[in-house]
Amino acid sequence: MMGGGFGGCTINLVAPDQVEQFIAHQTAAYQQQLGLPLETYTATIVAGVSALEPVVES
Repeated sequence: MMGGGFGGCTINLVAPDQVEQFIAHQTAAYQQQLGLPLETYTATIVAGVSALEPVVES
């Protein structure tokens, strides 16, 4: 969980083939419990971090 209370958010690691089902379930539960629409954002984890070479301007 990031933040807290209303205005906080969660980061959920979900198998790619389960994302749509997960969002549908969470959206319905959130609406039922709070009477508010749920905003969702999806992201894909990629190769990770790497070192960058500094740019030297001449």
